[in-house]
Amino acid sequence: MRIVLAFLFLTIFLHGCDRNSTKKHSVSDIDIQTTETRIKQLREAITKIHQGDLIVRCGRDFTSQSLRLLNRRNTDYSHAGIIQIENDHAYVYHAMGGEFNPDQSLMREALIDFIHPSTQSGFAVYRLNSDSIDMLKLRSKIINDYQKKLPFDMNFDLASDDRMYCSEWVAHCLTTSSQKALFFDTSKIGNKNFIGVDDLFLHERMRKIFAISFD
Repeated sequence: MRIVLAFLFLTIFLHGCDRNSTKKHSVSDIDIQTTETRIKQLREAITKIHQGDLIVRCGRDFTSQSLRLLNRRNTDYSHAGIIQIENDHAYVYHAMGGEFNPDQSLMREALIDFIHPSTQSGFAVYRLNSDSIDMLKLRSKIINDYQKKLPFDMNFDLASDDRMYCSEWVAHCLTTSSQKALFFDTSKIGNKNFIGVDDLFLHERMRKIFAISFD
């Protein structure tokens, strides 16, 4: 079983953290593709988000469905990012590899595109304790990494800071911006240590704000 998981890890991670299309969507698209009840639920949930929240999702594609199985405690989600509020609009910054991000650099994506039901089966938002993070420092870290086009780490090497994969980048942003000592657990497959998406949202200082399933 360990050999099978190790093979899965290497195969899937070589394709990047999450391969969902970055096609842009609008609220009208969602109205067409989902029920009014779901739209109301989604809009109400979005009003609860805050600057610096952790957002996790799971895509409908094969890669996302496979990646979530690498989580050792909770397999609900396959990808992670950090929410930023800019001019009253919500964006998600996240590290992604694969064919849908050809330049392999840190991405900035409108929240509605990041969570769109046509490509995602669900998402959730988590928040660290209010006194845990220096939001100005976190914002500065995120923008700096975005402007310098931080590259995606196809080797998934926790020892390097010059390139990072999705959950590693999120953990690095939060730990370097923390006002109190903050450490995330790591997962292991074979001899490979990595930070899983569940290592982020299951942290003892994280609390779930809401979770939505589109299935």
